[in-house]
Amino acid sequence: MHYTLGAVTAKALVTTVRNSFNGAGVRMAEAGGVWKLQPDLLLGAKYMYMKGNEEVGNNHAHQASAAIQYPQDWSDMEWTWAHAGVNC
Repeated sequence: MHYTLGAVTAKALVTTVRNSFNGAGVRMAEAGGVWKLQPDLLLGAKYMYMKGNEEVGNNHAHQASAAIQYPQDWSDMEWTWAHAGVNC
């Protein structure tokens, strides 16, 4: 789902995956947003949490990332972007 309020678009996603052969499964939740700083400059960030069931050792993971995008050429929609992320 996406919600836009002014220059900010917020998004959220929940996904569940299950292997029917061995019962392994993972649940994932993600939340993030994109800010339109200028008409041609975007800044985005997101956080993701993943949790496995007993079949995958109840493992869990966190992921956070941020990116900035700027178009180089509007006719080709070439974007220059920088991305930084961390997994733990």
